[in-house]
Amino acid sequence: VAAREMRALVEAVRKDRDSIGGVAEVLATGVPRGLGEPVFDKLKADLAKALFSLPAVMGVEVGSGFSCATMRGSEHNDGFVRDETAAIDVPPVLTTRTNRHGGMLGGISSGLPIVLRAAVKPTSSIPRAQASIDRDGHEASVTVTGRHDPCLLPRFVPMAEAMVAITLADHVLRRTGREDHALVQHHQPVGDAEQRRQDMFDQDRRGATVAQPAQDGHDRLDFRRRQAGHRLVEQAELR
Repeated sequence: VAAREMRALVEAVRKDRDSIGGVAEVLATGVPRGLGEPVFDKLKADLAKALFSLPAVMGVEVGSGFSCATMRGSEHNDGFVRDETAAIDVPPVLTTRTNRHGGMLGGISSGLPIVLRAAVKPTSSIPRAQASIDRDGHEASVTVTGRHDPCLLPRFVPMAEAMVAITLADHVLRRTGREDHALVQHHQPVGDAEQRRQDMFDQDRRGATVAQPAQDGHDRLDFRRRQAGHRLVEQAELR
């Protein structure tokens, strides 16, 4: 029904020698937890940048978007609950009852569907006479001829989906690189890094928590630093 109404509206606008804009919603499901950064290179910011890089985009919303401006905190907050669908139970896997945050919290993916909306402006090239200025600065009238889309939205959807997919893939590669780098620093064979990466994504697909065992990755490095710090303190006390 909605598609028929949209086609009818676009056809009416075309017959009126005009154009119309619209809003495209992109939904990304199955995104692993933990993609993005808390300050620079936030996943939310990178996705917005990717969509804004497309022609004719005038605005981008995430999750509840601009509707949150008229909501109260008690209405907008997504309450945390235990994820009963997770394959593991220790440590408990958390999720939220609602998804007003649009799948990203603090710039990092939460594991829930990422919801984005982009506002696309009306086509600027229309067969109506429009006021303009000629090369000498005098007032003039411009009428665009030829074939021009009365609505850009149908062509925009696959472009938006592609940009969102590319951005998510980039963040997956970033996290993979960090995980592999941590393993190489601890003199583990490349094969172990590959297995670690596969285990990580398997856990995300099963709904596992992002937290990793303390003996792996940067946590192990922090543990060694703490050990070294304790030894320095003991040496100072002996002196």
